[in-house]
Amino acid sequence: MLLLAVASLKAEQYQVAPELIDTVDLTEHRRTWGAPDGAFFILKKSGAELRQYPDVNVRALNPRANQKLISSERGKYYALLGYASFSPSDLKIQSITLYGASGEQIWSVKDPGCNSFILCDGAPVAVGVSGAEGLAESRLQFYGPTGELRGSTRVQNFYAGQWCADGEWFFAITGGQLMRFAPNGQDVTLIGPAAKYFVDARGTAVAAQTDSLLAFVLPGSTFALPLQIADLREVRFSADGARAVILTRTDLEILDLGTRETVGKLALANSPFQFFHVDADANFNFFICGVNNSADLPDRRNTAGKVMLLNASAVQLWEETFGYEDWSVRFPDVRLDGERRIFSVLTAHDLFIYRY
Repeated sequence: MLLLAVASLKAEQYQVAPELIDTVDLTEHRRTWGAPDGAFFILKKSGAELRQYPDVNVRALNPRANQKLISSERGKYYALLGYASFSPSDLKIQSITLYGASGEQIWSVKDPGCNSFILCDGAPVAVGVSGAEGLAESRLQFYGPTGELRGSTRVQNFYAGQWCADGEWFFAITGGQLMRFAPNGQDVTLIGPAAKYFVDARGTAVAAQTDSLLAFVLPGSTFALPLQIADLREVRFSADGARAVILTRTDLEILDLGTRETVGKLALANSPFQFFHVDADANFNFFICGVNNSADLPDRRNTAGKVMLLNASAVQLWEETFGYEDWSVRFPDVRLDGERRIFSVLTAHDLFIYRY
């Protein structure tokens, strides 16, 4: 249960005053995901709810008992997957129906022969997975914007599949190697070894993490930074591909990818708080990050969080502190919509939407 939300504003330091425009109590809900530039999906004990901002447009979704609701990462498309049953021995999908965030049906496919689907934010395309993550062999099926099957390919030890934001490339780790697939599944590029990875909106810049190195694979150049995989949280790229923000447990660093120089940094030195999430607008004018007191003393650990809004140089503009009655690991999660100047804060029990 959320106990406290306290905003800090100092006239000489802070330059924005975010306005809270919506609060959703999630105490009785099962799961919440999405982003303010697409939609939020709130799965209830019975049914689901879709919420869009900044106009607080709320729409009920009513999946049938044999249907599963999924969406693209930021909620710009969603789908209902139909199953014969949810028995572990019979999890083949009988149908998939894809919708835009406003509710219009885009396409539907019966008997795709898949066990799961991965959607894209930038286009009504999808990859169906026959098999499961980590199996010795799986099949990826690539569906186009009208639901047509464009192609398929077999992969080994598949996991961490995702589309780049514009839908031009699909990425996955197979056999410990990061691969990039064209939308037909046939034009395949080997990126290199990876345990986890991050890509830009166009799929042309990649940050691939191994046990002790973070490798940047860019158009025309490649370089690596020493970084332990346990320390890395997230990497995000600016729309022009010129900069990346690297979030570790203790530091937020804005890196110029051309000069490889740090152009902004915020550190949590000697702090009980650690970074967990970061998001940014396309031009890197604003950053939003979520931190949690996971390094605090055992009796206080994971009971407080902060959200910080930063400018283009990683200078803090605003923060808000949250306190919790029980452990809330890895919260608060944050998402930012730079075009409409709103951001979201998701805790274990509440969803907050701010205009800034």
